[in-house]
Amino acid sequence: MDIPQRPLKVLSSGPIITNPNTKAILLEILNIDLKDMKKVIIEIKNWTNLPAEEIGKFVFQNGKQINPEDIKRNENDGNNPSAMNNDPSLNNIFQNSLQLKDILITYPPINEPIILTVPSQYRLSVLAIPPIHTIPLQPTIYEIRLTLFNSINFLVSSFGLNADGFPQEGNTILFNQFFSLRPNPPIPPSLNLPQRPF
Repeated sequence: MDIPQRPLKVLSSGPIITNPNTKAILLEILNIDLKDMKKVIIEIKNWTNLPAEEIGKFVFQNGKQINPEDIKRNENDGNNPSAMNNDPSLNNIFQNSLQLKDILITYPPINEPIILTVPSQYRLSVLAIPPIHTIPLQPTIYEIRLTLFNSINFLVSSFGLNADGFPQEGNTILFNQFFSLRPNPPIPPSLNLPQRPF
């Protein structure tokens, strides 16, 4: 299948304030299409301090972490980065009860937007660890932003997890709660709008 080069839709979670017990952000991605793979750009931004920065992310398939170099190499080659270790016998850390301390982190985090191609009938997990702030009453404010090239039959949900792997109230974003970002319409030069301070 030929994937279009220009994104068709950008989805955002909006700003999310972390629950005090949230230790990780889990993004679950499903491509339920029967034949077409889906290309997606994943950003998880920390808006606590400006300018916003990418939060370090780890990508897992079948419970095994994907090497960031494999993602870059396969995306540049036009191959499918998610087809590397498609062994169904691998233990799926996200299928049973999840303990964050049990997750084996093999590769360093990816601190930039991730471009992935998700095969048909496939699921990927992206885990991000928000920074810990030492200032009391200053929780992390994050946003999940997804750029989709084909949004049909593509589902995502996100969960803020505590240390025991349980979703935290206020940090769960289901697919229908993401909203579409639209660029602002251009303002005609003939229309003079008053400039106002904040």
